[in-house]
Amino acid sequence: GEIERLIRTECFAAALRLLSGSFITLYEGSPELTGLFATRQSRLLCHALLALYFQKRDTCTNGAGEPALTREDFGRL
Repeated sequence: GEIERLIRTECFAAALRLLSGSFITLYEGSPELTGLFATRQSRLLCHALLALYFQKRDTCTNGAGEPALTREDFGRL
């Protein structure tokens, strides 16, 4: 299906490498922040919020033009 087609694209692999490299860089610079990903529940919540951030990217922006996650978003998750 659609997911399998996306996974096979060269762009998907490049995006995955970029994201994983970013996580490694973030961990090296701020291990306490990335500690949020250490437990299963917090890891799932962080990944869900990250997904929501990118979903909202085109629709919900703050004054700086960046997606804005709200307390309501956290509550819903």
